Order: sequence, then C-alpha cells, then structure tokens
Amino acid sequence: MGLAPNVRSRILLELWETSGVQVALALSPGVSADECEAFTLVFDKLVDVELVGVGAELGPVEGQGGGHHIDKLFNDVLSPDIVLVPGGLGCERTAKDALMLEWLQAVQPQCQWMAASSTGTVVVAAAGLLDDHDAATHWLATPLLESYGSSASDERIVEVGRIITCEGKITAMHVALLVTLRV
Repeated sequence: MGLAPNVRSRILLELWETSGVQVALALSPGVSADECEAFTLVFDKLVDVELVGVGAELGPVEGQGGGHHIDKLFNDVLSPDIVLVPGGLGCERTAKDALMLEWLQAVQPQCQWMAASSTGTVVVAAAGLLDDHDAATHWLATPLLESYGSSASDERIVEVGRIITCEGKITAMHVALLVTLRV
C-alpha cells in the first residue's frame, strides 16, 4: 500500500517548490552512512537547497557503512534553516564533543527545524535541547539518552516544538519528508 497518486504528486510538487533553504548535516566520526543518506536523499534532490556537511574539521569523516564529507566548519554555518543530526556508533564520543554541542545550542533557536535520528538523539539531548522531554532513539541508546535528562519514547517519531526525533534510518526519511513539507 502506498500513497495515492494525487497525494504523491502534491508532495513532489511541494518538494520541488522549496527554495532558498540551507540544510546542515551535523557530521562527526562514527556517523552512520545509512542515516545520513536517509536524511539527505530528500533534500539532495530539491532545487535551491544548499545541503552542507558541517563539522569540526574539513574533509572526509568515516563512519559505519561509509564516509561523508565535511564541507564547512561549525563557525561557517551559523543560521541554517534545517539541522539534521544522524546517529551512529560514535554517538557517545560526539555527545561529549564541546564544539558540536555548542554549535547545536547556538543554531537551534533560529533554525526552523532540527531533526535527530537514532543515536543522534543522544547528541541533541547532550546539548541540553531535550531536557524533560520524551524522544525517539535506537532502543540500545535508551540508557545513554536518559543519562542526558531525556526519556526514551516507544513512538517511532517524537516531535517537541521544532525538534523532531526518530528511531532510525527508515523513520529519518519520513522525518525529512515531513520537515520539507513544513518549510
């Protein structure tokens, strides 16, 4: 079962009409290639969308399933419209990365949407952006998420204000579509 043809057409039309949007993909060592791809698959196809890999050092960053490229430093991307925080095996280290946490804290108030997938939710919680709220995450990351003051939800997607968390790569694509339709 899928979306009706008229619904698919409307979604595609709305996606292609999006313009002038900067989407920042927060990258660090250990980030999952699959989760990055699930988020970026949607945004990469849009006209007038600048999809930029953001991190502490320019160049390639390796992670589970492959690598990605950091195009700009945190200080070069201070007002993105959308921030995407994919998860990966490096989440525990990234949750202690002062540069990443400070950047998330700085850009969150003015970005339209922030989305975190799987263990990327732990990083957003470590930045203090999910305090006292439920969040979706990978079930194995529940204790780590809770150590940063957030509670793991049984829901696959959780929305708190302008922050959306999801449990993994399949739901990351759903969230990317949802965010695109709201911008």
